Amino acid sequence: MNTPAQSIVLVGTAYSGSTILGMALNSAKNNATYIGELSRSHGLFEKYQLDREPGVCSACQIEQKNCPIYTDNLFQKFGNKTPTEIHKYLIKHLKTKTVIDASKHIAWVRLLAQETPTEKIKVIITVKNPKNYVQSCLDRGTDTAWQAANAWRDTYIDILRTLNRLGIAYYVVRNESYIANTEQTMKGVWNFLHFQPTKYSQEKQVHAIGGNPAARITEVGNRNILETAKRLGQQLFDLNPQKASPLSKQKISYDTQVLFDTPGLNDLANLLGYEVKDIV
Repeated sequence: MNTPAQSIVLVGTAYSGSTILGMALNSAKNNATYIGELSRSHGLFEKYQLDREPGVCSACQIEQKNCPIYTDNLFQKFGNKTPTEIHKYLIKHLKTKTVIDASKHIAWVRLLAQETPTEKIKVIITVKNPKNYVQSCLDRGTDTAWQAANAWRDTYIDILRTLNRLGIAYYVVRNESYIANTEQTMKGVWNFLHFQPTKYSQEKQVHAIGGNPAARITEVGNRNILETAKRLGQQLFDLNPQKASPLSKQKISYDTQVLFDTPGLNDLANLLGYEVKDIV
């Protein structure tokens, strides 16, 4: 009999759509709880050093209030627990059967697999068209085009290599497909997870650690998000800036050439479901 996994992990690069997908999977009907980017929580951020910045509940951060769920007291209880032990603790604490962890790093999956049977882990690979990913990085001024292109390639090579070696079941969700046809994309996700289809309401508040603030526009309002971005700054509140960085002014033709000049990138994009016309 097919049963839902104990741990569902979303992996991929930044800006790949993991936050909006994770919130859509948060479901009382399926007894599954989206916890956000667990690796960014206080204590784990310092211990594993996988992320650039620590994270808190972004919904509560925007509203400038203390989160009633993801509290400092909760983080302290993680103590020296491993990721697997923390997932088990959260399942009991949140009274759920499955946690949906968007830590995004394949290294996080490797840590989970050390103690969790692989049949109890399922992974969803969230991916953004490499051309769009490069543009997101340029807009924020975090990387040059070639740096972003190489990071995209290396991230997904490591993800596919690791999951195939460990024998962990995975499913690919392209961000562009989700945006263009959410219902059809979610049908595939529900089937993969053995979940019952549910309707996601963007107005309902979902408490979760970190994530892309733009995914909460409907929930908390665009004005509140922009005010928070201004108050905290780009580094602490990674919102796609209203005014693009100087790096984003690089010519589109140059950016596209960088993608084709990055060894292995186009073959990898093809394996993840993209066609040449998607990249050009």
